[in-house]
Amino acid sequence: MHRIIFSMGPITVYTYGFFVALGVAVSVIMAVNQAGKEGVKASDMLDILTAIIIGALLGGRALFVVLNLGSYLSRPAAIFDLSEGGMAFQGALILGLLFGAGLSAKRGISFWKISDILAPYLALAHSMGRIGCFFNGCCYGLPTNCYMSVTFPGESIQRIPVQLYSSAGLLGIFVILLRLRRKKTFDGYLFAAYLMAYGIFRIFMDNFRGDELVRVYGFTLAQVISAGIFIAGVVIYAFRKGQKLSGKKT
Repeated sequence: MHRIIFSMGPITVYTYGFFVALGVAVSVIMAVNQAGKEGVKASDMLDILTAIIIGALLGGRALFVVLNLGSYLSRPAAIFDLSEGGMAFQGALILGLLFGAGLSAKRGISFWKISDILAPYLALAHSMGRIGCFFNGCCYGLPTNCYMSVTFPGESIQRIPVQLYSSAGLLGIFVILLRLRRKKTFDGYLFAAYLMAYGIFRIFMDNFRGDELVRVYGFTLAQVISAGIFIAGVVIYAFRKGQKLSGKKT
């Protein structure tokens, strides 16, 4: 683990926060640039992205605290301490998108268009954030004897570097979505593809996680939520394709 990049007096830069912030910054820049190409004003896109980021921070932290409630009951002040990480992506995704959809509706901008612009960069930001997880030592993998393994400080066992595999997989989703952009036939197409791809990918990757995860009938809670995300992607795809075929404009 390498949790701190550097510390200077009262200033400490944490690796997890750095990679999350880097992923968000790069993705925001790329999304705003793409928005301009698709006729969405940069000021509107920045405002919507700001709303999404605020919602993501609130939702990601809230779900993480709920999933680890036992460790926070005795130290409630730690709920607001993000120095060592502690974000659940599904919570960030859901509340962030709700915030973004609300502001899009208020501005009279189709959120389907916004979501398609944003979809590839959600995967990119998440991919970079997973690198932060690796250096932070969280979201670690199961023990393994495979040569592709890592031993974290303070442990004597080898583990699957699941954070790095997740990062690579999410980067792959990013590349695939960029390619699918050329084949887009209706607004919501890329967003639906992202939800389906991420849902399936997360369900698969959780089988290699070694940290303590909340389980529901043998499945991790993240897998259950991810199944819902996948289904939402299927429904959105069918709904938006149906609207296109019927000639409706939204």
